[in-house]
Amino acid sequence: MHLLAAEKIKKIYHGCVEDYYPDLARHYEKGEEISVSVDYYIKAGEKSENVLAHEDAAEMYKRALRLSEGEEENLAVMLEMYRKIARSYSLLGRFEKSRKYLAEAAKVVQDINEKKFIYMKIAETYILQRRFDTALNYLDDALSLKEEMDTRDCKILSHKGWIYIKKENLNEAERIFKKEKRIAEKFGGDKEKGQVHQDLGVISHLKKEYESAIDEFKRALEIRERLDDKIGLISLNSNIAKAYQYEQELKKAEKHFKKALEISEEIGDKVRIFYMSADLGLYKFEQGELESSLVALKRSLKIAEYMDDKGFKLLISYYLSKLYLTKGNLEDSKKHLEKCKEIMRSLDKDFLLSKKRRSEGRLKSIDYDYFDIKILIVESELKKKEGYLEEAKEKLIEGKKLAENRDEQWLLAEVYCLLGKIYSSQGCFENGKKHFEKGKEIAEEIEHKEMMSSSREGLAKIELMTGKREDAKILFEET
Repeated sequence: MHLLAAEKIKKIYHGCVEDYYPDLARHYEKGEEISVSVDYYIKAGEKSENVLAHEDAAEMYKRALRLSEGEEENLAVMLEMYRKIARSYSLLGRFEKSRKYLAEAAKVVQDINEKKFIYMKIAETYILQRRFDTALNYLDDALSLKEEMDTRDCKILSHKGWIYIKKENLNEAERIFKKEKRIAEKFGGDKEKGQVHQDLGVISHLKKEYESAIDEFKRALEIRERLDDKIGLISLNSNIAKAYQYEQELKKAEKHFKKALEISEEIGDKVRIFYMSADLGLYKFEQGELESSLVALKRSLKIAEYMDDKGFKLLISYYLSKLYLTKGNLEDSKKHLEKCKEIMRSLDKDFLLSKKRRSEGRLKSIDYDYFDIKILIVESELKKKEGYLEEAKEKLIEGKKLAENRDEQWLLAEVYCLLGKIYSSQGCFENGKKHFEKGKEIAEEIEHKEMMSSSREGLAKIELMTGKREDAKILFEET
């Protein structure tokens, strides 16, 4: 009866039979035509993937897996289903479930290079969760499998190099990327060579060699576009946007930020939509386009809440607090700041001290370092806006002590400049000048352009207010 029903569906709906793949799969399953049923469940899953219905896709693949398990001749189908289910859950940001199916695949896979690939995919889920040491362990396990080098080793080395960037060990990262380049030149195709260009471009960017970085990124972009590599195109457009931003070519930067978000939306990858919306929101914030920034950051927050990712929620709540403060909406700023403090109390210490996040070939624009100091700075600005200058100073002095203890120089420079502003506003020009000069000294030492400009501007205003017009003029010109 079920087989007749299946044939009837195909006959009646032959022009749109793909809409009935799940029904066909169920009828063939009940009619005990198992291999045909499996084929239709897989087709149903792929159709769901194509319309970004990853939850439905995972369910269809799980049904195909259930019918395939236990038979040795179905091993290839089982492996394919484990990987497809894992990918669907990863795109939904459900990494524990993704790893569960990858672990099952690792148990049954026989080919060494396939096992390398599975370990790498597990590592990728940990990278997306910022659990870098665990990711590094899986990458090392993959490289330790005794087999001849092949193209998979390029990707593994790329991930490993990026983790060392996150650990602020640029020399080790560059060494790993050069090894990746040698393997790509010997064994790799376009995809591997494109990744090498991207990785070396990032090294150039971090060395502040922006023209060289953009050149490497564009070489990689050309390859990725030819291969229609969506994931690679997302990270590359993000990289290029940030390089142009540093070069002050802002129209070009915005074009690539938007392209990265557009591709993320096209493939329905929630994690990357989060990051790209956040990147675009921060870029708009820096350009003073507050309403556009608010739209993008609220979108990121909605995704973070859907994924129930505390780190993501902390990040966006912090920037929303800063944005509302800039808009003069103090109550909303306080609300988001309290949310930050609430999340901070619930996060473990290791997470809070994680260093400068860079994820999957994306240059750092947002990080999770020392949010307690950053929150104190925003609290100080709120107190200042409300007219409580002594309380504002107390918050900054507390932040200064933390920044000094952790040797976080750029935050220390910012705190000194903000203290300089408060002392100057109180007419304490000598104290204000002392703090601006200290901020300027630190900013020049670490080559932090924004803080250098801010400290010089503060010093110039003090010189102007104390009648030293020529000194003020020189400082304004430097600014």
